[in-house]
Amino acid sequence: MVIGLILASIPVAIAIAASQVGRLTRRFPETTLIRVSFVFYALALLSVPFVSNLWLLLIQTVMFGIGFGICSPIILSLVAARASKEYLATVISVNGAFCNLGRILGPLLMGIAFGIGGISGVFYAGAGIAIATLLIFKYFRSCLYA
Repeated sequence: MVIGLILASIPVAIAIAASQVGRLTRRFPETTLIRVSFVFYALALLSVPFVSNLWLLLIQTVMFGIGFGICSPIILSLVAARASKEYLATVISVNGAFCNLGRILGPLLMGIAFGIGGISGVFYAGAGIAIATLLIFKYFRSCLYA
């Protein structure tokens, strides 16, 4: 039951955060919010190996959910806004395909991380990917507004 409650906190946090994206984008630039969401991802994943109490994992799962709840709708909105109406469905479909590709490759890559560094290695690798994505996004953010 405890594990179920902890796992359920992720979609609840996603829903609450996503419901506030409109208000957040009126106060902060979208690119800033995306960067903040990846900081949430990284902090959540980096801190998991140090948690000694199962209930304290709620902090990390909520942080991760907040990051996803902020990032996902903003990225989808940016993708849709930059696609011409003629190709909008194709662009959204390709975006979805790449999201699904990530869901396929993620467990494979994390299996390798597990083999190398154990369960802590999985969380460190995930945090490393979040930080790398943050840096890549920062470097290429001009593409969003081209």
